[in-house]
Order: sequence, then C-alpha cells, then structure tokens
Amino acid sequence: MSARNLQYFFSPQSIAIIGASERATSIGTCMLRHIAGAGFTGRVFPVNPKYDLLDGIKTFHSLDQLPETPELAVICTPAATVSRIIGQLGDLGSKAAIVLSDTADFHDSLQQAALHAARPHMLRILGPGSAGIMTPAAWLNASLVAGGALPGRIALLAESGALACGLTDWASSQGIGFSKVVALGGSIDVDVGDMLDFLASDVDTHAILLCAEHIPHARKFMSAARAAARNKPTLILRSGLSGTVPDAIFDAAVRRAGMLRVFSTDDLFSAVESLSRIRPLDGRGLLVISNGRGPGLMACDAWMRNGGKPTALSTDSVGKLSQLLPVEKMEFPPIALPANASAQLYGQVMEAVSVDHGADALLVIHASSALEPCADIANAVVAAAKRSGCNILSVWLGGKSLEPARRICADAGIPAYISPESAVCGLMQMLDFKCNQNLLMQVPPAVSADIVDREAAHRIVEAALRDGSQRVSLTKSCALLAAYGIKAGDQPQERDLSLDTIALTISLAIDPVFGPAVILKLSGKNGRTETSAGLPPLNMVLAQDMVAHGGLAGLNEGIHESDSSVDQICRVLLKVSHLLTDVPELAELEIGFPQPGVKEMCAVRVHVLLKPNKPNETGDGLQRLAICPYPNELEETISWQGRRCC
Repeated sequence: MSARNLQYFFSPQSIAIIGASERATSIGTCMLRHIAGAGFTGRVFPVNPKYDLLDGIKTFHSLDQLPETPELAVICTPAATVSRIIGQLGDLGSKAAIVLSDTADFHDSLQQAALHAARPHMLRILGPGSAGIMTPAAWLNASLVAGGALPGRIALLAESGALACGLTDWASSQGIGFSKVVALGGSIDVDVGDMLDFLASDVDTHAILLCAEHIPHARKFMSAARAAARNKPTLILRSGLSGTVPDAIFDAAVRRAGMLRVFSTDDLFSAVESLSRIRPLDGRGLLVISNGRGPGLMACDAWMRNGGKPTALSTDSVGKLSQLLPVEKMEFPPIALPANASAQLYGQVMEAVSVDHGADALLVIHASSALEPCADIANAVVAAAKRSGCNILSVWLGGKSLEPARRICADAGIPAYISPESAVCGLMQMLDFKCNQNLLMQVPPAVSADIVDREAAHRIVEAALRDGSQRVSLTKSCALLAAYGIKAGDQPQERDLSLDTIALTISLAIDPVFGPAVILKLSGKNGRTETSAGLPPLNMVLAQDMVAHGGLAGLNEGIHESDSSVDQICRVLLKVSHLLTDVPELAELEIGFPQPGVKEMCAVRVHVLLKPNKPNETGDGLQRLAICPYPNELEETISWQGRRCC
C-alpha cells in the first residue's frame, strides 16, 4: 500500500481517542490534553464506556455513538482489544490509527489479527508502541510530548518513541522546528519505507532526519530512501550496532541510497544546519579567517585531520591582503586578523579572498572580544556573504554574549557554529553528502561487460551440489574464479595461510536484511585493518568508493589511490560482484591476495562454500539483492521517422 492514506495521520479533520480515562496518569488522558492544548482545530471525540465527560469534553461510551467518522483514531487500550477496535473503525470508514499499546504485549497472533482487520478497509496502523505524531504547523500534537514541537521544515522520523520525544524536546530548547514528527514504534504496518515515501513528496518538508534501529524490508527501504534523498537532504542515525561487518554493510546501503549517516544526536542537527544552508561543494579547499591565529589553527588542524588538503591563496588574493594586513602577519593558513579586528576589517578581508578560486568555502571565526560589538561583525559578515559567490560559514567562539551574532547569521542563511571543529565537521558532512549523491545515481547492470564463462561456472556448481558436496574443492574453486577472470597463484591454499602473506581479502557476507554484500578488508603493515562493503551489482564508481572507504590511502605504504593498484582491486571487486549475482548458491566466498603490484592480482587463498536453493526459491541471483540492477534486458531499438533510436 506504500504511502496510501498516510496523510490522515498528519492532517485529520477529526480524531477519536479510544481508552481515555479520568486518571491523570493515563496515556489516553495525556493524549487528549496534548491534542487540545496544541490548539487542534478539528473535532476530538474521547471514547470510554465509564465516563460522560473528560477534561470538559463530551465523552462517548462506544464508537457507534460518534456523531461522525473519525479520520484518525488513537488507541490506548490493552493489546488484546486492538484488532476488534480496528475492525469497528474500518466499518465506520476511518483511515488511520495510532496504536499506543505496548509492543511487548503484541505477540504475532495479535499483530496478524490487527492487520487482518485493517486491510479490507485500507486502514493504516502506526505502532504498536508508537509515541504518536506531530504536525506543528497544523497545531496537531497527537503524541506523548507534553510541550509539542516548534514549526519548521525538518521531518523527524524515529523508531524509538523515547528518542523522538527526547529529540523534540531538545530541539525546542534550541529553537529548531519540525514539519512532521513520527514515532514509528513496532511498525507492523506503516514502516520506515512508507514514511520516507510520504515525506519525499511532502511540500512542507525540506530535510529528513531518520533514527533507525531495524530495517524490515531492504528493497522497500532502499527504494524509498533513494527517492527521498533525490529530493531533499536525508540523514540517518543508527542505534543498536552489532558488529563490524553488519555495520559496514549498513554503511554501504546508506551511501548507495544517497543519504548521509551521522553517529551522534549532536551531529544530526549540525548536519542539518550544513545541508540546509551550504551550496554544493566540489572539495577544492577551505579558507579560514579568524581574529587571532589560535582559533584559525584549530579549524585548519581539524580540516587536515578529516582528510582536507592545505589551501593556498592565489597571488591576486595575497596582493589584496597585503594592503589590509601587516606583511609579517600574513602566514597562511589561516588568515589571522588582530584580536580586536573591526567589523570593517572583517568585511574587507572577506571581499579580498571570497573570489579566490583555490577554495569553495570560507570559514569566518570570531572569538569573543569586548572591543567590538559582535552584532556589527555579524552584519559585516552577512553583507560580504551577499556579494560573494562562495559558501560562507561562521564560528562564534564564546558564550551567551555572542548569541546576537549567531542569530543574525542564522537568519541570513549562514551556518553559525559554536566551535571551529563543529564547523569543519559540518563541512565534511556536506562533502560526504555530495559523494553519496553521486553513488545514488549509479545503477549498474547485472550483466558483466567482461568476458566470463557462466556456463562453466554453473557446471562446477551443479556438479558440486549433485555430489552432495557443499564445500568446493580448491581445484574447482580456482576454476570457478577463473570463469570470471580471477586468477589464482601457482599454489593457492584454502585457509591455513600466514596473515603476513595476505594484504587484501575480498569476501561475501550475507546480511539478513540487505542480502549479499561484497566485503573488502585491507591489512596494513602496522597490524591495523580496515573493512568496507558494497552492495552488488557494482560498477567502477561504486568499487572505487569501496576502496576509498576501506581506508586504503595511508594504511598501506605500497598502495596509493592514484596508482594502478587501485584499478586492479576495483576490477576484481567487479568480477566478484558478477559472480555473486550469477551464482545464488554461493554461501561463503573468501579470496586472499598479496599486496597488489604492477602485475595482475593473483589469489593465494581461496575458499568457496555452496548452499542449495530451497524448493520454493527460483534460483535467480538477482532476487536476493537489495538494489535492483539496471534492466538492460528490457532495452530495444526502434525506428522513428527513419532513424534508429534506443
């Protein structure tokens, strides 16, 4: 059903609260008071057989007594009663229901009963265990957040009700508003994919914050996430990590979906600040202006630690600055102004360097000073930014005395941070987001452009399974790899090989949600290892991204991102990707290589394990992929007005 009827959660004309009681601690009573207190302009119908009046609002003893059909229902009753109530709501014509009943009480049979009662009526269920929803601009607070939320352009979508409530409350204290707030709960019907699909086309939502613990349906999630990320910045915070490889696969899925992953609630909102205000970057560099060299050096150090490269000023910019600053103080980077720099000097220096083509972002730092009003400096920054063609970021290093400056910049659309490190973090997030948007557009085909011998591969697999041997012999494993152009050395081994000999491992991991993934593991001479993952099918762009996220640069002295070693690794990754899609019986695959060199990579360790398809499986390797490949088999050439067109 995808996003069908989800609009009734956010803009209902009437709401029934089923299970509201007179007790002040009742969830239903809290919900009733929150809806009424937010100024909801529609009709509210409390339903409880024990009361005639609740909080001064007429209360109905049963659903059949309601004067009209409620478009949205909030169910606060025990889990065992939910399916019956949903059936009654469906008969009345209701379109959506929020179930607050505890998820722990909703065992499988109760879930199925609720879904069975809802489906004939196309009624959508949010929950169980949901903390509700909010649409602040429509004065709707059908949630357990007492203070509601401020109106804004960001949608918050969280699986955990406690996290949704906590983030909403914190955001209100920081002046951050929301277009929609959704606490999904147990997601027996409406899940994260449905909500992403809805929010992708919501005109009031300009950015999406997603806090997820579980992804129930990989293809549905990836399809919805890719659609959402194409239209608006989509950020994801994952909790409940359970191991390096699963997290690497999740990270690969996030990158392929074009989303930006953050690792803390602080990063979640600083990333929104960056993505909603900074124009696209190309990674040329960063220029830093600060009153005093120390704060500027902090920003430059953070930039370098995060992979940024030194940025040199052009000769033209140096000439302009020499007329504004003493020559002996012109050490770059950063551009250090006097501690008591005036607003006029800030503006003049910004004008001098803002057209420098060596960088596409300018970071202006002001440490608190009693000699110059911060508001005057902020106004100068805003005025210079309006005339500049580059991205301007600001840092106001101090306490409450600098709040006026932060507010002036924020109102003008200039990101305002509290520290140099947070500003650099926001900038790096923007660069990561741009990279992920490029990955989003990659739709590789399933069929390899390389010459492969699929028939030989299938014969090896069928023979092994026919003999009842799931573990493929070393000789046949090498033959299977050879069918896809992956060479083995003169004396490859299966397992017992010294780790000192293996510099690079490419393997298969099957995630219970996202299916098969290609795993790249690189070992450095210092004993440190890095792991990255990619979801097949891959192309050269996606393989290069895997190598970049594998920490290859700087981890192993013999491998550099610009040399032929990277090209060799990427080509092997592509061949393994096609092997995974062509042979669905592959259960385990591990190929160990020595350090890549000028010659073609040859495996020195090979391990292959097969698993027969279940009787109800089609055997199509594409069915288990989280991302559908480009359907090149559907391409055809037609003639149009005497021309042949594809």
